[in-house]
Amino acid sequence: MYAFEQQWRSILLTYGYEMRYGAVEADVLPILQQQGAQLDTVVVATWQVAQTVATLLESYRQRIYSPCWQVPEEMFVPAIEQLAEWCAVHYGSLQQDLSFENQFKLVIVRNWAS
Repeated sequence: MYAFEQQWRSILLTYGYEMRYGAVEADVLPILQQQGAQLDTVVVATWQVAQTVATLLESYRQRIYSPCWQVPEEMFVPAIEQLAEWCAVHYGSLQQDLSFENQFKLVIVRNWAS
């Protein structure tokens, strides 16, 4: 799924739209550790996500995922069509399996210096 998301971002950049996210775990946790925090990560749930290229593409068309929420409609429509064309070439078939294991985890932060 990584290539799919990267291509979506790349297509949006051609329209002058850069996706912005808030802080991400990879950026925040090292800073907390530098400030003396003790971190414990606990995986509380793991599950399989069954999807094909076609189902993922349709989820993007329906704006189910956050990378689609803020994209203006005038950019979204042609961008999603470009993504569909890229998928057909890159994956060869829209029925290609993109299933993966997902998980929900908690990071417990202790002794964080304020």
